[in-house]
Amino acid sequence: MVVTLCSKKTTSRLSKILIGAIGMLIMLFVSCASTKRIAFTCQERHIEIFVNDEYLGRDFVYYIVPKDLEYITVSCRDEGIQVYQRRINVKDNDGALIELQIPRNYKYSDKKF
Repeated sequence: MVVTLCSKKTTSRLSKILIGAIGMLIMLFVSCASTKRIAFTCQERHIEIFVNDEYLGRDFVYYIVPKDLEYITVSCRDEGIQVYQRRINVKDNDGALIELQIPRNYKYSDKKF
């Protein structure tokens, strides 16, 4: 006497669900693997840190880089006045900690050099 635990329809339905779940997991891992995270720090705690004109905070901040972005622009402001700006290649700096060195006695000038 042979006992069948699942009918063919149930087996077919389960295999479709399993294939769909595996496909979703693969897509999740692929999409998560392409995001990059960069940390920025500045010793001067009063300086505001911006990435692509988005305020992140002060002192120590993280930034999750959107997919397919090659460069980001990091700027620092002191009481609303930009005192530092740098363009960073994100492909070379995945998971990096970047220390922002603000020059002492910073002043902007309109002089042409």
